[in-house]
Amino acid sequence: MSGTIADKLSLLISTKTAIKQAIIGQGVSVDSNDTLASYADKIASISGGADTYEADLVLKGVVDGLPQPDEETVVDDAVTILEAI
Repeated sequence: MSGTIADKLSLLISTKTAIKQAIIGQGVSVDSNDTLASYADKIASISGGADTYEADLVLKGVVDGLPQPDEETVVDDAVTILEAI
């Protein structure tokens, strides 16, 4: 990362602001005096927000009528997802 110290501090401040807005967007409050170091706990407190009940049932193999993918398909799908990141 090149640039002056002022450039780096400016980027740090804008990054902190972006993270703050993302945390607030997930429904967790962030006070103006909260430090960047406190953001980790705030992020950890964010719940997934998704209802995983049906997904849990599929993973446990108890939903009737749904095909259960074989291990190779699951691995291939995971690789595809990771390559897209």
